[in-house]
Amino acid sequence: MKDMKELFSKNITKLNVKTSSFLTISKLQTYISSLEKEIDDKKWEMADRIVTQWKENQTIPEELIRSIIAEIEEKEVLIEEQKREIAAVEENQNRILGVSHTETASPEGVETTGNEAAVKEVIYCSSCGTANPKTGNFCRNCGSPLGK
Repeated sequence: MKDMKELFSKNITKLNVKTSSFLTISKLQTYISSLEKEIDDKKWEMADRIVTQWKENQTIPEELIRSIIAEIEEKEVLIEEQKREIAAVEENQNRILGVSHTETASPEGVETTGNEAAVKEVIYCSSCGTANPKTGNFCRNCGSPLGK
């Protein structure tokens, strides 16, 4: 009977962790989708302004284009942040469920085509369970010192 209670408790915990992760990831993916739509809208706005200026034989204001491109780049940075957050949620779920102890990520500052990836070791915060780079001294989520 005790084994049955433990099994039931473990499965409920797994379900709770997976549900929480799913909801968080869904929320982040929705935000990414809205950012991508905003980027598309900005691109269409820029194209429309360029075509309008061109049809009226006016010079295309470079500052306008630069400002729209800057807005697009800001949204692209936000998208990358959300993707990193999704990876952290997935890694935390895997850690809690005992699935994995490494995280697959591209090295910081290096762009990848999606085919190659580097495996980097992580350390988990004893306070909140967030995966942090092994080189970090403090948790990126709660700020607690990482015991090394």
